Amino acid sequence: MQLIGGWIGLFLIAYVSIALFYVEMGEKKVLRIASSSGELKTEASAVLRQNYRSRYLWMRKHRMQLPPEASSLAKRVVAVEYSCWAAMIVLFVLYGLQHVSL
Repeated sequence: MQLIGGWIGLFLIAYVSIALFYVEMGEKKVLRIASSSGELKTEASAVLRQNYRSRYLWMRKHRMQLPPEASSLAKRVVAVEYSCWAAMIVLFVLYGLQHVSL
């Protein structure tokens, strides 16, 4: 059981690392698209220079107001970020089970 839990944990760690990289690149791409056209042009260009969490929160808040190509990408990025949180919860549960089973 420990071996299976270890491999699942390793897979989840790798998934979270790759997914967070995708979230960061995706939010930058969404903000670049939004800053090139649309009603949120100036606000998006200002947010593009901010940190990771500020960019993500702005994108999540304004994802329905973005241009269509940016809106679909923003929805995917938000879904991947939520899946990262779910993976982290599963990872900590696995860690807790490993600790209890020892």
